[in-house]
Amino acid sequence: MEPLYQRYDAFVTICSGEAPTFRAHDSRAFWRRANHFTAANVTGQPVLALPSGFGPSGLPLGMQLLGRPFGEAVILRIGHAYQRATEWHLRHPALVPHASAPPVEEPETLTEPHGEAVTALRAECLAAAGRAGLDLDRRMLAQLLDGAPYALAMADRMPRDHGYAEAPANVLTLQSP
Repeated sequence: MEPLYQRYDAFVTICSGEAPTFRAHDSRAFWRRANHFTAANVTGQPVLALPSGFGPSGLPLGMQLLGRPFGEAVILRIGHAYQRATEWHLRHPALVPHASAPPVEEPETLTEPHGEAVTALRAECLAAAGRAGLDLDRRMLAQLLDGAPYALAMADRMPRDHGYAEAPANVLTLQSP
């Protein structure tokens, strides 16, 4: 991204489309394939999401402004100028008066695969959750086990040509006055 940071102040990309129905939501979709959030998630760029219209179902749509590392001031200025030039941030979806919320159905319980590799992955996930102080119920653990291979594969694709403490995202130095 460094050559792009030198050439551009910010990037405009899409946000998510209209929200899916509760039944269509898949919490594991993020790990299965790259999406329009992947670039900022990997690079650690600052991002500002802004409303930019409504989709065919009448639900809000958005756009993302991605900045250079530590470029929050620039994307905030761009976002402010965009909102001054448009009225999307003032509009709301049309609601049906006195409508009842649809019932939220509990998603299917995920089933855990078995085998030696899964046992090792399960132990690794439980250890990581323990280090993070997380108390996972059965369903959350199943989701973690389902997404872990994708997350680990993404991590394996990251370049390892420097030590952890030398990575730009892991180092912040402040100069003394």
